[in-house]
Parts: sequence; C-alpha cells; structure tokens
Amino acid sequence: MDAVLISLLTILLGFVLILIIFFIQTGGLKSLVSTTTSKKSSLYHPTFLILGANNSGKTSFFYKLLQLSNDDEIDDKANTTTVAATVSSLEPNVTKINLPISNPSIGKPFQLIDYPGHLKLQKVFERLIIDEITLKNLKGVVYMIDSSSVNINDDTNLESIVKFLYNLFSITERIPNGVDFLIAINKTDLFDSVPVHKIKTKLELEINKLIQ
Repeated sequence: MDAVLISLLTILLGFVLILIIFFIQTGGLKSLVSTTTSKKSSLYHPTFLILGANNSGKTSFFYKLLQLSNDDEIDDKANTTTVAATVSSLEPNVTKINLPISNPSIGKPFQLIDYPGHLKLQKVFERLIIDEITLKNLKGVVYMIDSSSVNINDDTNLESIVKFLYNLFSITERIPNGVDFLIAINKTDLFDSVPVHKIKTKLELEINKLIQ
C-alpha cells in the first residue's frame, strides 16, 4: 500500500513540476496580464448602432452618414469622398463620426457600427452590446425596416423583426432610462410600400402579443 501511495505522490509531484515549468516558459503572471489586457475590446467607446435585416438599407445609411461626416471635414469643394461599396457581410462595419453632422464646430466623436442582420448572429450580437460596447456606452440605436409590402405583410418577417426588437429592449432597458431608439422606415418611395402609421400599428400589436 505504501508503495502505491508513494507512486501516486511521485506522479502528482511530476505533474505539478511540469505545470510550473510551463507557467514559467509562457511568461508567468505577465503573460496572464497581457492576455487580459489584449482582450479589452476596441469597441469600448460611446456608440450608435445601426441595425436591421439584410437588405433593409442599413448599410447604405451607414455609408451615407460616413460620407456626410467626411464631406463636412473637407474645405476644398473640388475634393471628393470615396465611399466603400455597400455589401452584406458577416462582419460589422465600424467607423467614427462627429455628431451632430450639421454643426462640426460642436461635434463630438462617436463610434458608428453597422451590424449584420443575419439571425444566426443574435447571440454574438448580445455579447457585443453587453461585453464589448457595454450598455453605458450605447448612446442610441437606429433600427431600419424595409417598408415594402412583401416584407411587412410577410408574417414570418414581421415576427422576426418584433422578436429581435423585443429581445433588444430587454437588454437596453436594464439601465436607468434605457437607450434611445429610432425606428427608421426605409424604401417609402416604392409603389408597394406600406404606410408608416400601419407599420407602427403592426409592430405595436405584435410586441403586445409577446408581452401578454
């Protein structure tokens, strides 16, 4: 029995020594500190989010704001601002702009994020708000909706919009006074677009169903 116990203790001691050697070789506590520091998100700034389903026009809106912000910084009217192509992506578009755009002299820098509208990224999106941007730095949300009848009158599409907004409200309302939202109705110039007041009514009815 003593021989077995000695063997087990020897194995345990060897394992501990291996861990100590590995810890020293990888930089010890300095390595842990640097790793923790490197994980601090670059998104930790006062932020406005632009959200919406794919093809809702949110990315076009993002680049339009960026273009307006850049135009205000250009004194020479002959210069032009290059704007990137608006393509759907699984990665967020991130930039910084000065708000208000209409008065650059009093503008303050804010981070602007156009987040992909794919439903599979919902959980990643929640972590983005809570852990990376953090709620205290989230200054406002613009949620864009395609007003075409094909989109609004589709029960599946409408349900996904309402569920996303409802889940988002449950996060943003955790802080005092919550976060300001702007529901932006896009493509109202289309001949089959649904009037804004009808979209508002539909959204309210669906949200009330979830609450009840």
